[in-house]
Amino acid sequence: MTLVHPECVRADTTVQIEAAGDFLQSALPLKAFGATYLEKDRDGRIQFLKGAATTFGVVQVTKAGVDKWRPRIVMRWPRRSGRSRGGASVRGPG
Repeated sequence: MTLVHPECVRADTTVQIEAAGDFLQSALPLKAFGATYLEKDRDGRIQFLKGAATTFGVVQVTKAGVDKWRPRIVMRWPRRSGRSRGGASVRGPG
């Protein structure tokens, strides 16, 4: 579901949105990983690393198994990629 019809989004806006998504995809997991150091939570750090490694592996294997490239154009129904899985993998319970 999109809030704005994809054909109404300009190309430079799409690039900015992708850049923000790329930043948040890295920033959120790094913040969570850093919190394990601040809280001195060794078990949580190990759990985080296992979850992140598992998610990364599953996404890469799936991408390798599906031999399709996502077009770099604004589409009406874009195919989902594995980009958002990195941030979702570090979400804690509850």
